[in-house]
Amino acid sequence: MKAFFHRFVRFLLKFYGWVLLATLIAAGFSFPRMIHLFKTISTDPVDLLPKDSPSVQALLRMDRELDFKDMEEKYKKRYGAEEASSEYYVSPNGKIFAIYVESKKANLNLAEERTFQDVVRKIAEGVDLKAYSPDMKLYFGGSTRVMEYRALIHDLKLSGTISGILIFLPLLLRFRRPVFVLLIFLPLMLGIPIGLALSSLWVPKLNVTTSFLFAILGGLGVETGIHLFSRYYEMRSAGEKLEDTLADIYLSLGPAVLTAVASLAVTFLFMTFSDFRGFSEFGLISGIGLWVLFIVYFTFFPALLILSEKIRLLKFGGAIQEYQGNVRFSPGFVRTVLVIFSLITVFSLLATPFLGFEYDSKKIRADTSENRIAKQRQRVTAGERVSTPAAVLIQSQAQADAIKAAVEKIRDSNPATTLQGTNSVYSLVPDQQLEKTAVIREIQALLEDDTIKLVPDDKRQDLDRFKKSLAETAPFTAEAVPREIEDRFLGDRTIPGSLMLILPKPRLELDDGRNALAFSKEIGRLETSAGTFQASSDAIIFAEVLRTMFRDSKKVLVISVLSVFLFVFLDFRNLRKSLLVMFSILAGVFWVFGVMYLTGLKLNLYNMVMIPAVMGMSIDNSIHVFHRYEELGKGSLSKVLSTTGISAMLASFTNAAGFFGLVFCTHGGLKSMGLLATIGLGTCLITTLLYLPMILQFLEGRRRD
Repeated sequence: MKAFFHRFVRFLLKFYGWVLLATLIAAGFSFPRMIHLFKTISTDPVDLLPKDSPSVQALLRMDRELDFKDMEEKYKKRYGAEEASSEYYVSPNGKIFAIYVESKKANLNLAEERTFQDVVRKIAEGVDLKAYSPDMKLYFGGSTRVMEYRALIHDLKLSGTISGILIFLPLLLRFRRPVFVLLIFLPLMLGIPIGLALSSLWVPKLNVTTSFLFAILGGLGVETGIHLFSRYYEMRSAGEKLEDTLADIYLSLGPAVLTAVASLAVTFLFMTFSDFRGFSEFGLISGIGLWVLFIVYFTFFPALLILSEKIRLLKFGGAIQEYQGNVRFSPGFVRTVLVIFSLITVFSLLATPFLGFEYDSKKIRADTSENRIAKQRQRVTAGERVSTPAAVLIQSQAQADAIKAAVEKIRDSNPATTLQGTNSVYSLVPDQQLEKTAVIREIQALLEDDTIKLVPDDKRQDLDRFKKSLAETAPFTAEAVPREIEDRFLGDRTIPGSLMLILPKPRLELDDGRNALAFSKEIGRLETSAGTFQASSDAIIFAEVLRTMFRDSKKVLVISVLSVFLFVFLDFRNLRKSLLVMFSILAGVFWVFGVMYLTGLKLNLYNMVMIPAVMGMSIDNSIHVFHRYEELGKGSLSKVLSTTGISAMLASFTNAAGFFGLVFCTHGGLKSMGLLATIGLGTCLITTLLYLPMILQFLEGRRRD
């Protein structure tokens, strides 16, 4: 290996220009693909499930039939304060009117939907409301999908700016010269587009959990650059030759970086076996991105350093000052701190089963004050129903009757049911009309009896109105159903089949995952006398996402721990050392759970992915510290912490900075991911730079004794 790396260094010294040019060309070709990814971010939960999921397949079949997502609005009560029929959705006091505007084209893509919404908004805001009433106000709700996308893009720009500043400042404080920081950043700016472009070959669009991956890749990439440049500057300042310095970086620092990157990248890549695409796509993009950054930092970065020395951009001196004091603590202090840290670890372990989970999807979505007010106003006009019904694709009335019977059986047998009933094109025409007409005629005959004349005058008006209504009553035929109403069920009439709606209880909040899970359990897969039917809706998709995430999260966590341990063991080839390194990280991860329990921070659909990510991002600190400790020998903790420890702390700060920008997002899911990652990186920093060194010093003391 030593001979190989010396030959590789000589190759870089001779052909560094070609290495730089090749990387720049690759990045240039990658930028357009990266931009395309960020233009196609999906906020739809359906994109968190595998495409062969029964719920997803049912939804796709129905979308080909017609767009049924507006069924909720189409069948709300249309009565105002005076109970007079109105073409608008009106609040009970008659002061709030809701207007729903539809596109001529069904199933718009995101770009088309954004354009459509902008046109509608421009028209609405062009109306002079003051001409009708000085107090009249307009509230624009818009498409949830468009609103979430725009909020997400705004959040990513804001968090990216904040994170960039927070990463740059500590690096500037550490290295003192802006040119040093720019040298560390440049491989990152080229490597991330290349990694995302490669990932786009398998992942055509980003989702909420993968949209911010530039932050995690940025933090991890900078971390590698910090370790490499710190060792490079340390040796060059000490007078080492350029060739020897680069060779030493590959031989001494390379294995630690390789182990850290490999363990994290493989951990992420193992996540691709998850059906929950929030895990699998996160893992695929992260894993590919990390390997790309590793290659860029170990090829392009040394070539960049060589060029910088050739053009005299790098000058070595006392710019980086290391702490030269002794960090050894007294045995009593070490034991006290170890006891305290151990108690915190035990508490966190015990608190883990009691962590809460955020089921309310409204709290983990993007939201704006304007949209929130508009939705509140709209709900006042919505009557009782607040949830979208599920839909089943049917081919005949026999199937409709079978589904109706199955739904009513489930509903009537469960006191805590989520179901109200069904609706279909076949229910638009009342059944048993001949029998009902006969009863009406009997009532009419009774009302012609002479005794009716004894009805008091104050009741006669109501009686006359009733008699008139009966006289006007006639059988209602299918031909009398307005085509507009039929189209809501039949859609494209060239495609066979129609939709049957399964209605949840009117006031059932299906944004609550617990209700969505119960609703999905009752009718997601319906066994009827006419066969098995797959229902689908936003709530059923949400429930399926939750079930998949709950199932796969345990698998992902176990695989993550095992894969990290495997690479640590392959690096150290010693079970005791490997367990010590793993303990320092696992303790930090469990401390996260303890902090969450004390602060009331809940796990949710999005931040669950950060648990294995935090472990993977922090393991390299333990690896670097332990490698440096073994390299320098016993009694070297002062040197280890003042060199590698400072670099590890700076790397953790830059990682945390990458996520801290997410804390300012309006999207609840991204905000929770930023909080969890920042807390996790902080706790793992303590366990790797304090807990682990204390353990090492304690073991040193025992050996001396």
